[in-house]
Amino acid sequence: MADTANGCTAKHRFNQSLSSTYVRQSGSFEMSYQTGDVSGFLGQDTFCLYNTTLCATGQIFGQVTEMGQGFDKQPEDGMIGLGWPALALNSITPPMFNLLNQGELDQPYFVVYMKHLGAHSDVNGGQLTVGALDTEHCSSTFDMIPLTSRTYWQFKMSSVSTGSYASIPSNGWQAVSDTASTFIGGPKAIIDSIANEVGAVWMESLGSYFIECGGNDPDVVFGINGNSYTVTQTNYKISTGVGLCMFAFFPSTASGFYPAWMLGPPLIREYCQIHDMQNGAIGMAKAISA
Repeated sequence: MADTANGCTAKHRFNQSLSSTYVRQSGSFEMSYQTGDVSGFLGQDTFCLYNTTLCATGQIFGQVTEMGQGFDKQPEDGMIGLGWPALALNSITPPMFNLLNQGELDQPYFVVYMKHLGAHSDVNGGQLTVGALDTEHCSSTFDMIPLTSRTYWQFKMSSVSTGSYASIPSNGWQAVSDTASTFIGGPKAIIDSIANEVGAVWMESLGSYFIECGGNDPDVVFGINGNSYTVTQTNYKISTGVGLCMFAFFPSTASGFYPAWMLGPPLIREYCQIHDMQNGAIGMAKAISA
């Protein structure tokens, strides 16, 4: 984030004048997120992961000069894209792939572990492991799922079920592991059926499903690459502090070539996501402390 960005007075800001390796790039950028839009210009510098020796030289990145008000309330100072180069703005090579291409990684992986938490800030929310497997938080046994597209971390999903409900289409669906999302998104008719089965109710005024926090509601099970991946109520119920919980699923409006399912943190908290940048695959290892 540039030092002059509007709306970021409470953020930690990047001051390019203090860097001897910084080079401003030509051109500008604009991007849209769920929390708002950002725009600015491009810069180039050495990118290093905090408290490690992992550095990528010549990393091009966006320096924000304007951002939507929604970002004011978010704790992060910036974002690191984890998608494939084909998705990147202006054909920029993303940091993880620069680290791989420059020989900085012992293994061609980055692993996302998300911890189940009650608090939203000032807590250890998980871990990003780069260039190795996460043996502390993730099971050593896992299935590698081949990607169907090297854009998103996209793969084929064959079924979803909960309680007495199941949907098993003949050709399956396309799904993505979505670390940038908050919930799990899928086709509206199917999400409505899942919500009905677990006792969640859609509240139009709030734009979300809500569910009783207690009880013993059924798991939601996803069929992927011949294996079953389970999301328990621990991770699909999110406390609001007022007696009801949010049901962490939403009806997706995806259309065209965008995948039908976005598998976000409720699944990722159950299973570490092992991103294989060399072989185009993603592994799901049971989180040791989900």
